[in-house]
Amino acid sequence: MLIAFLYPGQGSQQVGMGKEFAEKFDTVASVFKLADEVLGIDLATLCFSGPLTRLTHTINAQPAIVTVDYAISLLYLENGVDPCYVSGHSVGTFAALVTAGVIGFADAILVVRERGRLMNQVQAPGLMAGVTVANEARLADVAAVLEEESVEIGCYNSQSQIIISGEDKRIRRVMDRLRDWRGTQIVLLNVGHAFHSRLMEEAKSAFQQYLTSVSFENARIPVVLNSTGASETNALKIQKDLVEQFTSPVRWGLGVEFMVEQGVETFVETGVSRRLQGLNRAFNTRAKTLGTESVAHFRANLKQLLAGGGSLD
Repeated sequence: MLIAFLYPGQGSQQVGMGKEFAEKFDTVASVFKLADEVLGIDLATLCFSGPLTRLTHTINAQPAIVTVDYAISLLYLENGVDPCYVSGHSVGTFAALVTAGVIGFADAILVVRERGRLMNQVQAPGLMAGVTVANEARLADVAAVLEEESVEIGCYNSQSQIIISGEDKRIRRVMDRLRDWRGTQIVLLNVGHAFHSRLMEEAKSAFQQYLTSVSFENARIPVVLNSTGASETNALKIQKDLVEQFTSPVRWGLGVEFMVEQGVETFVETGVSRRLQGLNRAFNTRAKTLGTESVAHFRANLKQLLAGGGSLD
């Protein structure tokens, strides 16, 4: 049985994230301890107790998400579950890269903190919203509205859902126009900026320069990239993807379809949210997605995965 690990990104942060796992497993508690030491802040308390307003701040949310995503994936690895692919949604990519041996955990959380700082410095007010449609024809209608309003698609999540990104006034105009459309739902996302859009261009340039000081290795496990939806092991190409994420859309749907085509039968979402499970349900495939939103879910998943074939790769 072929397995892929999936790592949720920004928007998956929640008060209490990782707390139950840290209380039950020394491995997770150790990852949080290292994160606290590297970042020089009490990230564990922020994740476990909030407040949500501070946790959601980009400079905190990004290292928090990577820490929890990676810590939970480490539990699976320690128990003999080995993925044939790893893929993260936006900032979740960094947890995937740690798992794949591309970058060390300490370096990863420092990089994402800088990534968050640069994004937070963007002055242009921006928003993101999720748009879910009933069919592809309706999606074409939505695309026409986006073009009229100069709003970009920040994520292609599935055949029925996209994330739009752009200036706050333009996003609100699109929301007003689509709100009463039959077969269309639109929800404002709990993020602070217009990620994956041209508003991030200045931050992108600064981040590209910053990455020149960071050491990357070729991946031991193929990483499915956000910008292409294809797998990669080359360190330079992976680094390029991290830069392109700033202004290019996340092609999540392409990545999921690619992995299914390669024979993946089971996806494991390693964060404590159910966001990627929800997205994957939109795909017409027999591949299942297991969530790890609690210790009970982790233990049930582990029993099921190991019963299906040992190391599974």
